[in-house]
Amino acid sequence: MIFQPEISTPYSYASFVNSMVDADKEVWLNDTRADFAFRMAYDKADDEGKKQLFELPNFNADIFEEISGIDVREDYKRLMK
Repeated sequence: MIFQPEISTPYSYASFVNSMVDADKEVWLNDTRADFAFRMAYDKADDEGKKQLFELPNFNADIFEEISGIDVREDYKRLMK
């Protein structure tokens, strides 16, 4: 599996969100929930998982960055030699 849904960090998503004031929480949740999930999943993926992502048909690093906010070009160059 490329990205595993469980997050095992001492400062989890839930504790981060719960520490925010309500007004900021609503704006942040609407704007960054997907970006945060993408970042956590990508950071947790090992090199094999990242390589599987890059091998998807028609994978485009620029489009992936536009959608996820993650610049994967360095990993792409390193893993797809």
